Amino acid sequence: MSNTLIISTWGSPFRWLCADYADDSASVRSCCTLPYLTSKSEYVDSSVIIVVLDSLIDSDNVLGGAGTCSRCSSEYWRSGEVFMSYDDVEARVKEFTEYVVKCIYDSDCNTNACRRPRDINVIVSPSVGSPGGRWKFKGEVGDFTSKVLLEVSMILDRMLEERAPISTLVLDLTHGINFMPSAMLSLAGRIASLIIVRQLEGIKVEVYNSDPYPPGVKQEGEMCREVRGSIPRLNVNLVESWKMERILIPHAFPGTLAEPVRDFEDPQVKNTMNELKELRVSMTWARRVLSSLYYPLPLMLVYSCNDPEFPYPKVGDVLTRTLNIWKKWVKINETSVEKVFRLIDDDIYALLLASFTCKGLKKLVKTPSPSGEVDIESLRNLKTIYSKVSEVHETLIEHELSKIEESKKEELSKTLKPETTQTEAYKPECIKLADLKHKQKLSDKVDKRIMIAHAGFQEDFTELCINEKGDIMLKYSKDYKKILEDLGLPVGKKKN
Repeated sequence: MSNTLIISTWGSPFRWLCADYADDSASVRSCCTLPYLTSKSEYVDSSVIIVVLDSLIDSDNVLGGAGTCSRCSSEYWRSGEVFMSYDDVEARVKEFTEYVVKCIYDSDCNTNACRRPRDINVIVSPSVGSPGGRWKFKGEVGDFTSKVLLEVSMILDRMLEERAPISTLVLDLTHGINFMPSAMLSLAGRIASLIIVRQLEGIKVEVYNSDPYPPGVKQEGEMCREVRGSIPRLNVNLVESWKMERILIPHAFPGTLAEPVRDFEDPQVKNTMNELKELRVSMTWARRVLSSLYYPLPLMLVYSCNDPEFPYPKVGDVLTRTLNIWKKWVKINETSVEKVFRLIDDDIYALLLASFTCKGLKKLVKTPSPSGEVDIESLRNLKTIYSKVSEVHETLIEHELSKIEESKKEELSKTLKPETTQTEAYKPECIKLADLKHKQKLSDKVDKRIMIAHAGFQEDFTELCINEKGDIMLKYSKDYKKILEDLGLPVGKKKN
């Protein structure tokens, strides 16, 4: 069974009135669009992510109103709370939202036509300005996109590990406020790219927004199914839809993960900068992985994803530490929330894309031997990943591997005679591709044109081996990092 992931942006639910959210064939009465969306036949048993703003802590002046959302919000809200840290803010808003959405489903989703999702996740995201009117939130939209992307990726990890591939990504922008709908829409391609490169299948993206709520509606009552007064019928409109098969590879990113919003004299800020500097080693690794995707260089990609100096599972730790640094330096003072560091969303995405690429690769490729040989069938399997970058990449890799097999196999069997004993582990015999052609001069110099034109199999330092089973294996005779360095990384560094 295929999966659907619904991501819904929410502002403040305190005064959302009841409506019949509908399309041409179905209608669900509720105070928000989610019960309608999760009841659509094509989205049954979906997973839901609700993205809310931390500015919900500024809700003391919006209590009261009619309908399910108002009742659910008001009965859980505690006025006049004091928050000592951003973790306190995040926890409070998350608990509140989890309670409200459960209360909405318990109250409004009580007919056979209304269906609950498989699970609901809440992401608390940074706001900018004064959405509630009293508190002031200082920061940047990049903090919102970074934190949302990072936390969505954690949920994707669980979904793709436990369930069937995700067939549809649904964005519901109806209830988002301020920059939320546009910022969330800008993330659609990146979220879809993470899904595609991990599950190795394309995905459909659908974007919904309901008709605007008419002004002047008067309602009384605590639950939408019993409310008295005018109940408008609002169409939930599919405003955009596309099938996404290719991933978005960034051509450049700053590589800083996070940085101060301005110069600070505080020595503790400088100590934090040193901690971030240690984490930025991961960005060099990300450039290698994404450069290997961009060119394409399949053998280089296998090496990058199996680098013992930076195993790709470390990405989760790097991003968690980066987020914790950012949260630690959010200053809360009476009714103001100020960010000392800004998160760099281009870096977050680059690191996540590299990590998800390696997770997808693990399903296709055997681990290289201790001496670096990779079997040719594993390299051929990587066409599945490269097809998500470009059809040209897929064709080029198949062409080059087929050439190696067809033109070298007979000559290789004459040149190499693998032997082994019962008491000695087998070590493959290897020869450079150039030697098989009996070239007079060999050069270890990386030729950019040859590397790109031949999918990274430059004959001067690509070796061909035969293992004990007679399988053809390939490896580089020099360090892959030095090859990439000489080649020049196409995924470079840009100033923020």
